[in-house]
Amino acid sequence: MEQEKIIEDTLLEYINISARKRLEFIQKIIGFLGIIIFALEMAAFDAFENIQHKLISLSFHFAPWFINHFARKWPSSLPYFSFILGEFYNIGAVYTCYYIFPEFATIFCLIGPYISTYYQTYLLKGAKISILFSIKQTFIWLSPGFYLSKIPTDNMPKLLMPIIVLILLQSISCYFDYQKAIEICKSKIEVKKISNQMSLILETIPDYIMVVSENMIKLFDNTSLEILMGDKELDVFLKEFHYKSKFDTKLDKDANFYEDIQNTFNFRLNTSFSFGIIEYTTELIEWNGKIVQWDEREALIISGRNVSKVIRLEKEKAENEYRSMLVNTVSHELRTPTNAIMTIASLIKQSECVSAVNKERLDIIIGSCSFQISLINDLLDYAQIVAGCLKICTIPFVLSQLLNDCIKYIEVQLGDEIKFFRDFRSIPDIIITDPNRLKQIILNLLSNARKFTRKGSITLKAEYKFPQLYIKCKDTGIGMPSEKKSKLFTLFGKLDDSSMANPQGVGLGLMISNMLVKKLGGSNIMVDSSIGQGSKFSFSIHAELPDSNVCDVPDEKAKVSIPLFLVKSLSNPKMILVVDDIFFNIQVYMHLFKDEGIKCEYALNGEEAVNLIKNNAYSCILMDCEMPILDGWETTKKLNDLKSKGIIKKLPPIIGATAHSDPDIREKCMSSGMDDLIIKPCEKEVLVKKVLYWIQE
Repeated sequence: MEQEKIIEDTLLEYINISARKRLEFIQKIIGFLGIIIFALEMAAFDAFENIQHKLISLSFHFAPWFINHFARKWPSSLPYFSFILGEFYNIGAVYTCYYIFPEFATIFCLIGPYISTYYQTYLLKGAKISILFSIKQTFIWLSPGFYLSKIPTDNMPKLLMPIIVLILLQSISCYFDYQKAIEICKSKIEVKKISNQMSLILETIPDYIMVVSENMIKLFDNTSLEILMGDKELDVFLKEFHYKSKFDTKLDKDANFYEDIQNTFNFRLNTSFSFGIIEYTTELIEWNGKIVQWDEREALIISGRNVSKVIRLEKEKAENEYRSMLVNTVSHELRTPTNAIMTIASLIKQSECVSAVNKERLDIIIGSCSFQISLINDLLDYAQIVAGCLKICTIPFVLSQLLNDCIKYIEVQLGDEIKFFRDFRSIPDIIITDPNRLKQIILNLLSNARKFTRKGSITLKAEYKFPQLYIKCKDTGIGMPSEKKSKLFTLFGKLDDSSMANPQGVGLGLMISNMLVKKLGGSNIMVDSSIGQGSKFSFSIHAELPDSNVCDVPDEKAKVSIPLFLVKSLSNPKMILVVDDIFFNIQVYMHLFKDEGIKCEYALNGEEAVNLIKNNAYSCILMDCEMPILDGWETTKKLNDLKSKGIIKKLPPIIGATAHSDPDIREKCMSSGMDDLIIKPCEKEVLVKKVLYWIQE
């Protein structure tokens, strides 16, 4: 219904415009012809001769002026005035045909249809009105003929046929004129709709768009450009532009933006231009253009896009990626020597000649290294979170074992004045989530509780309500004011007030823990604390229960099961190859394996390792992944390739060594052809057992 109303309104508008143009045009033509006809009439006859013809002629000539005079007062009635004028001329033509110039009847009969077509038929709407109009028109022209006996009636059957054909043809002609008008209106509506949509798009998009002629006149612009220009003239506006970066090599590299626009008209039609990035006030705008035909003349369409935010985001992204890469690299480089120091300190501590005092000092060294490793782990996690590559690995595991491991870790750090309580209510034996990340969160909360509790108690509470696991860590420590709580989960958010007695750390732990909680399906870590009353940290994560048929649950501390006799020194000493670019690490490995009766040779890069393996037989290869010249992954691929070609007869098992804990690293190592992997820092027992296992294999 709405579409029909639009078509009806458009048709009415079309009829009104057509009526106005027809009346204005005929007034000019009739006025001009009237002067000529009246002059000929005066030349052929005296002024008082042929008075009837003179009066009819004058009335025909003055009628359009008279009608137009009233039509201007009532413009909405233009179609009616057109119809009345047409009817007036129609009747006048009939009268002239039958009464004044009957000898010219044929000519006036031909004039009649043109009069109706010009003044009336375009006003008709629909088939019924077209038929009625045709009957009316036939009656006006034939009735005087019957009345004056100009048309014979003695053979009516023969006469009826042409009359019916006349009515039918005129009806069809009128109807199809109406259909043509409808199609025109539909086309106008569609064009107007598309035009409105394009205008809406041009006015909505934030891009700056304008059309400029060859003589630098603005032919079109959108709202965005109007706002950007303000009240400035086009030439003033364009001359204020300065290139930040120029792209198009077709244009003069020394020309400014205004000159470039002028020079574009030296190129052919449809040539496109990418001007470059313009700095205007505080904005960076990328401008493009194209030579087009606009209103039968050449013009340049120019579009500008504000790329300030995009460039800023790209810059921030690049900076974040660089920071993450830097943190990742530095953390890896810090982890490697720290791991070596811990291993050497552990080996020295096991020596029988070390005094009790020196063992205490070694414990301090090992403890400090462990703390440094935890800080490095925080930095690595932060780098992965920023880079968006932190992955969660959900597996079934024994929840009570994980909680007890966390408690064991923290209990050895508590003095006599701090008691530890546990409250595990209705927790299932096995749940499915990421055990390593869950342990990381719980240990961070317990470590913070230990740092800020001088005496009193620490309580760890766990409760499961499908499918949520609820964890609470409560202490009776120094607490904190409410205004400090929001700072806890911000980047490097340490409580810097000296009264808080905040010891070591860089302030990443709680922020990372909060992010991990969200990664595990929770919301945020909740804090309830007041000064002198202690603090309570709580969170919940999504944790599914395994299917009833799940029976094999991996232990997050599971190690390769090795027969006891293999743990001892081998009766027949074996030779392993250590491949590492840091000689200090090699020394650590050699000392460590020497105690187990394993001989070692070493290579400082992948190429040296390949040459040694070609010429020597080894029981196992400990391969560092990141090395100069040829890294561990490429070295392993090359060794497997040499084995497939028969150059190396037997390739020993390869154990990769890396400080990266990303799950993708394990996949990368396995896909390169390595047999196993250790993550540095690695406990001595784990490393020895793995090496002995693969030697035996």
